Amino acid sequence: MWWKSAFLFALAAAAGCAGAPDAPVVVDEPSVRLEAELNLHFKDFTEVTLTETYMERWREKHGYLPGAPMLTDEEFFGSLDLPDLGAGDPEVALATHFRDRVVPCRVEARPISEEQGGRAVEIAEACLQDPAFPDIRWPRERFGRGTKDARWNWVPYLVQAYRHTENLRYLRGAAEMFAYWQKTVRPPAGTPRIWLTPSFIDNPWDAHVASARLHMLAVVDGLLKDVSLGEIPADLRRPFYESVLEHARFLVAVNPGFRAGNIQIHQLMHLLEAGLVFPEFEEARGWVAFGWKGLLKHAWLDLLPDGGLYERSAGYNNAVVRFWRRILELSRAAGLAEPAWLEPKLRKAQE
Repeated sequence: MWWKSAFLFALAAAAGCAGAPDAPVVVDEPSVRLEAELNLHFKDFTEVTLTETYMERWREKHGYLPGAPMLTDEEFFGSLDLPDLGAGDPEVALATHFRDRVVPCRVEARPISEEQGGRAVEIAEACLQDPAFPDIRWPRERFGRGTKDARWNWVPYLVQAYRHTENLRYLRGAAEMFAYWQKTVRPPAGTPRIWLTPSFIDNPWDAHVASARLHMLAVVDGLLKDVSLGEIPADLRRPFYESVLEHARFLVAVNPGFRAGNIQIHQLMHLLEAGLVFPEFEEARGWVAFGWKGLLKHAWLDLLPDGGLYERSAGYNNAVVRFWRRILELSRAAGLAEPAWLEPKLRKAQE
């Protein structure tokens, strides 16, 4: 049927991504298959019995304060392939560059309903009017779930409130809240020894949550494009771009091997996205190649002959099909070669 082709295999330019560049990255199919099969049972747990004692030891071993130090000017600006920032203030030049640039892909945030927008405004006002702003925790009693990353939780609502109202108070508040969050909740120092923190451990650097934050940073980048430096100054923009680098490096570090399931697909998809949305980073091409190679492993092993997903859940199956729409959009914008076996697998999953 025509819709099967149109649904999954439309040109990348149709939804926010430009055409492929001239120099595609080619991933060798045999090596992907071999590595996927060798890493099928990859684990990097030093202890696997998740007792209370284990969790306390984990917190002690992998504590997040003080965590990694803030990036120095030399480290951050040295990570960028931007030799022409000029002789003036590099922070202003950087903000101007990101505001004015053209990139292969932009992230268009999902539409929000009137109900969602109204709730976001209510929460954003509570945040901005708190006397302790920006040093406020996320109140479980009022808003329920989501204490894992207690300060970050305000930021998406501030962003949603801005999108709903176009009131710059909310976007500036999100920038101020994020700048505080970035200094306060640092990524772990060194390389984490476990690829994904069990979700019930109170950990703001849970890898799944971190990948969602990386996606949000791409959303914010698109919103800042139409805002002047007078309204959101350069010093409030820099933390977003520093954090892109920190999040992408973190996701590479915690995904050294294959682990079946939708959660790692989610992380690799957003790593691939970051490489295309933020090509200014010297490591961005590596994020693209790393993400694509890992995603092909998942396509080879997670998508079963009957079209179902390894996890055998209708919800996860549908989510992964949606993921693959975005992945194909991104991979084609990056000029990545698709192995011949990929399209039949995705068609079967779509059916």
